[in-house]
Amino acid sequence: GGGETARMVGAGWKSSPIVAAFEADTPPELLGCARRLLEAGGLQVEFERHRVEDVVAKSKQDAKKAESAGSAVKEKGRDEKRAVGKSAEGSMAAGKEGTNGDEEVILATMTARWGTIVRLASDLGLVKRCKDGKKRQFKKDIIDLFEHAETPDKLFTEADQLLLIGYALDNVLPSEGEFEDIHGRETLLMWCERQGYVTSVYGVHNEAAVDDILSRFSLKKRMLNDDDLLALRAYFGDKVALYFAFLTYYTQSLSIVALGGLLTVLLAMAIPRMRAYLVVLFSVYVCVWGVAFIAGWKRRNTELMYAWRDHVLGDASDDERMRRSMKEGLRPEFIGELEPDPVTGETEFVFSARKKYFRYAVSTVVILMCLYIVTETMLTTLDYTDINQTWIDENAPLHWWSKPFVMHGVLLANIPLILYLVALNIFSMIYNKIAKMLNDWENHKYEHEYENAMILKLVVFQLL
Repeated sequence: GGGETARMVGAGWKSSPIVAAFEADTPPELLGCARRLLEAGGLQVEFERHRVEDVVAKSKQDAKKAESAGSAVKEKGRDEKRAVGKSAEGSMAAGKEGTNGDEEVILATMTARWGTIVRLASDLGLVKRCKDGKKRQFKKDIIDLFEHAETPDKLFTEADQLLLIGYALDNVLPSEGEFEDIHGRETLLMWCERQGYVTSVYGVHNEAAVDDILSRFSLKKRMLNDDDLLALRAYFGDKVALYFAFLTYYTQSLSIVALGGLLTVLLAMAIPRMRAYLVVLFSVYVCVWGVAFIAGWKRRNTELMYAWRDHVLGDASDDERMRRSMKEGLRPEFIGELEPDPVTGETEFVFSARKKYFRYAVSTVVILMCLYIVTETMLTTLDYTDINQTWIDENAPLHWWSKPFVMHGVLLANIPLILYLVALNIFSMIYNKIAKMLNDWENHKYEHEYENAMILKLVVFQLL
């Protein structure tokens, strides 16, 4: 097939790295076995021993450099990007703060050569733009038909490279003859993490790309535009770019609500007798805005999906093409038994439907119990609000310490609210842990099923 020019250009090229931090006392036999399995999966691996103190110092130096970029808006953007999970060396060093300066850690830097990246992209079915402007699934045999085939870093963005290395790592499994206590389809690195040998796995930031993204968060620019979203998408991927697109649209839409709220307050001050009617009108206004906001975001979401992937969400032909545009493997955490498919006859991992629905039922009962407890707490707080207000009206004037307005009008009056907020935050932390445990226990087969189930559990709690 073609691609001779691209192969020559990419001969000495290496992808962006993913780093795994191993404990210093990891047995050399395990490191040697890990190297062999990772290289068999097409990855290049380099093990280097570092002092934790040096890694921490480098992370602090990187942080100072980011701070020198300027404003608090940039700080906010940097923190949000760190939260989405692509951290630099500091994410590993963070857990090592306060340790002995002589303590060491072994960093395994994993990259892929050009040929491996091309093979993985072809296997995974990435959609790329051809030179004729159309988009199609990437195939290594026709690589010369795609735009930027001679420039690896343009053909495969930073996000693409990490996605492909992650895909390769998902297929590096511990062998049963050499490893014990293997859970389901867990990968080699997952096994090492569970055994305590690996402390973290992370992608290393590209400083030039980070500086470019930080420069887009500025007080001079009111909102992110489409070019900024494309830069975020190229570096972090679709989900993060879509997240910032939603925040931008949401912030712009809130200005409409703010204008209506300001007008309502001014009219209520000017015409006190109309205050009740104005509140009702504003409530209707907010309801109408909510419907319009959801419809507008659906339109904006569809617009972005078509611009990024030539797909229209909701269109039957595009939905089918999108399902086939990228292969989705089983979750490494999925535990099942090999059984023949009744249609194709091929063996695949299957989890008993009876067990699955039993776990769904147990999860539903536990979630409902949690929601009941939170509801009872909320109702109790409302009852206590009336009791508290009655006590303030009857007894506050009788005591010297409760006579000042600051005491009875501010502190004492807000005690029920403070108690409710404290209880709500405690319940939220506990519920999030319970929801994750239940979601893991449900043993979802695919990543999108796992994410949808987790979102449903969290949204139900947040709505309440």
